[in-house]
Amino acid sequence: MSKSSSTLLALAASLCALCACDPAMFDTGGGAGTGTGLVDPIGGDFFGESEAVPTTTANPAASACGAVPVAGRCKDDKTIERCLVVTGVGDPQVTTSACGKFESCTVDKGKAVCAQHAGKCDPGASLCKNAQTLRQCGDDGAWNDFACDNGCKQTAAGAGCVPAGTIGYKVRVTYQFRGPNEALSDWATQPTVTPVAGLLGLSLRKDGDGHTTIDAASTDAQGWLDIQISADKADAPIILLIAGKVAADGNSLDYVVARPEVGNGEQDVDLSAAAVENAKLWSWTVDPGELDSGATVTVTEAQNSGVLRVFDYLRYIHGQANTILAGLTLPLVVWMRPNTSWNCGACFSDTPVSVLGFELWAQAWLPMTAEDTSYWADPVTGHEFGHWVMAGFSTSPREGGPHCLGVPTLPGQAWSEGFATAFSSLMRGDSRYYDKQDGSFFWLDIAKRKYPNKAWSLPKASLGLIQMHDENDVAAMVWALAAQPGIGKNNALFAVSSTRLQVDAAKRGYSRHTWGVTNCKKKDLVNTGDPAPFLADYLDALVCEGAPASSIDAVTAPTVQYPFPSKSPICD
Repeated sequence: MSKSSSTLLALAASLCALCACDPAMFDTGGGAGTGTGLVDPIGGDFFGESEAVPTTTANPAASACGAVPVAGRCKDDKTIERCLVVTGVGDPQVTTSACGKFESCTVDKGKAVCAQHAGKCDPGASLCKNAQTLRQCGDDGAWNDFACDNGCKQTAAGAGCVPAGTIGYKVRVTYQFRGPNEALSDWATQPTVTPVAGLLGLSLRKDGDGHTTIDAASTDAQGWLDIQISADKADAPIILLIAGKVAADGNSLDYVVARPEVGNGEQDVDLSAAAVENAKLWSWTVDPGELDSGATVTVTEAQNSGVLRVFDYLRYIHGQANTILAGLTLPLVVWMRPNTSWNCGACFSDTPVSVLGFELWAQAWLPMTAEDTSYWADPVTGHEFGHWVMAGFSTSPREGGPHCLGVPTLPGQAWSEGFATAFSSLMRGDSRYYDKQDGSFFWLDIAKRKYPNKAWSLPKASLGLIQMHDENDVAAMVWALAAQPGIGKNNALFAVSSTRLQVDAAKRGYSRHTWGVTNCKKKDLVNTGDPAPFLADYLDALVCEGAPASSIDAVTAPTVQYPFPSKSPICD
């Protein structure tokens, strides 16, 4: 790119060199298909009944976070401190993150965030000022204008001057995936082929010992990538397909799927051992010299199409969340490594991390083992992204300790995990949740409140609002609320991002706990004294947003099951 070209496009070219992109041989193919998948990994096979939360004295000193709040605080003008917990692991820790050169720490809707200085732009950002002028943000935080000989173009990776000597090229990108079989006993025996939307394509041409990016575009709803490539075959044009989305500012990532630096075949890898310094972005290549414009390519299972299944759901959920909810969208990286599992199973944390120079504010880890191929489990993928929704658009209770299927757990964890499962089902329009772990396939149905061959544990009115609660019963309540008169799916989801759950969210008197687990029995329970929201706070938010009390009562059955006082909500 010339000096007047987009900084982000130039960065995209260096990104390809940095990520040592995974070229994969493409099979030509065709035919679009659709399929389902569903779920959330929860280990264990012990079932129990609801009970009162064990009484423990608040002991903030026992918490690893001390006085650092879960919503974060400004340690100084440039530094944010947060109390973070990885779901499914439960070891709270204080982490710090730095604000950018032209940013300062401030508190927005109860959360510590980095705010852009007035009158300053983000270095590297780009846009087309008009049809012939490129506007770029310089290192001094000020905009600079450059004339474009062939016009300015807004691409999927920022704005840039249109280079000379290019021609149009189209390719359709599809991938293989497997949904569950009809019996919900394993994955389907034959893969389905479907197009992938929103995949980032970078058009590169040879430039000395490296490559220059000349255009960027994203695949459309039918998988078509319409992009400019070099007209000169001597430039060795190549198209790089990346499982990620560049933000509207053209200078950051909204989300991406990446591969951390751990050995292939490693099982139950500790998250801290997954080195991100040498991380690679998941990518595939198309060679226009070998494939005519208008052809279709299919990423096969052998070429890690499971990554594209996860990306496909990430794209869909990111778009839906930003349409329905109000609040802070956290840039997200999803970590996947071939034949690798994590010590948390599948999990999420809003721990900031830098990946190839991009600052991302949340992370999810998904296993990728040949035994389970659980990347086909759309319910699990949707569940982890449900945690992403709660962390950015709402307030998480930060109760992330180990938990077992069907065993009532502490109110904060039950709310966090239950909402994530309900969110997944509402996004998919399917109440079934399923996954395959350690070679065994399992399922449950939150609409029917049904486990196969096991009793469902219901809350008891006599135990009050603060009681141990099966997370899947919480999910069943949110699912049912979304179908109630005067509520509906969008309102049931929007409530989680309402002011009631964003600022001073914990008004019902619950505080966060930490614990250990042996044989699905909790031990070493500690009350941190740190206020935490749970199901009752969410129900408050629903009523405060206008949900009819009768619709709430129809789901909670307050006289026999969950005794929420729908006629006296706490709104402010």
